[in-house]
Amino acid sequence: MHKQSLLILSLCTSFLFFSCKKDEKVEDPVVPPTSAPAVAMSFEALMNGKVLKPNVWYVNFYADSFTVRRFNYYISNVKLKRMDGFVFSEPESYHVNKHIDLKEAFTINNVPEGTYTGIEFIIGVDSARNVSGAQTGDLSVEEQMFWEWNSGYIFFKLEGDCRTGDPNKEDFAIHVGGFTGKNNALQKCTFTLADPIVAKNGKKSSVFYQVLMEEIFKNPADLDIETISNGGNAALKSVSDNYRDMFKIARVQN
Repeated sequence: MHKQSLLILSLCTSFLFFSCKKDEKVEDPVVPPTSAPAVAMSFEALMNGKVLKPNVWYVNFYADSFTVRRFNYYISNVKLKRMDGFVFSEPESYHVNKHIDLKEAFTINNVPEGTYTGIEFIIGVDSARNVSGAQTGDLSVEEQMFWEWNSGYIFFKLEGDCRTGDPNKEDFAIHVGGFTGKNNALQKCTFTLADPIVAKNGKKSSVFYQVLMEEIFKNPADLDIETISNGGNAALKSVSDNYRDMFKIARVQN
């Protein structure tokens, strides 16, 4: 009886020891990685307070009537300014907006966490990329924003039909580019955010812009389509001075 008791006790001890070893091998649950913050920038084109649409006649500051077939421009060198003074510069920051083609938004990824109270960008393509020939992505010639004859980028393109005093409509095309000398058309836009961007891991914030087309024709220069079409480089430089302030932040969503 005594030997049997010892054997049973020995078996129970071994079983308990084995059970404890098994519990120690249980691993922690796998936690999926958290994505870095992202900021989406969305643009809505308006003419005199109405959403831009093709084949609709609009009237500008000079009573020119016109329609829009293309309204394209480059936004590049996007920077986000954090409350503590840090500035995040988006890598490879070249985006083309095409409002009639409904290409009106892009997303900035891998933004460092924090509260951002300012945005800066350039309308156009900087000098380094302008002299590098046609490239890829939004800088591809397929975007039809490249002057092959001049080996440079078109910063801004507005095309359509117009009536400028003559009842018969005619085509018009406003193409702005160039980054040197007195006709440098690169324009820097800066914005202070009343409602800041709060960048958090795993979250996407959104900035919604209104693009006010009427500003193309006024402030600081009052321009009609005929003057722009016949005014050469000086008139096109004035167009770029005008459209610098056509962007208005409608709201920020976190």
